[in-house]
Amino acid sequence: MTPLKTYSYQIDGNPEMVLGNFRNKIQSKGLNVEGDINNGTVSGFGFKATYSLQEQNLTIDVHEKPALIPWAMLDEHLKP
Repeated sequence: MTPLKTYSYQIDGNPEMVLGNFRNKIQSKGLNVEGDINNGTVSGFGFKATYSLQEQNLTIDVHEKPALIPWAMLDEHLKP
């Protein structure tokens, strides 16, 4: 499935800590996060995305999003 949008972030510091903080941030918004340090999924409220962490690079592919949610909001909320 081709993503609607892809985010890519260079990670500074401990990747496990950064990913843990990212997972907590996403879960605090009411979304489900499943997976491990290498890859996983984020879903809920009509939103679906996958993430992968390779070396120091976190990639998030958004596959579905509600039309009422603007991309600018996701741009801010998906930052690790």
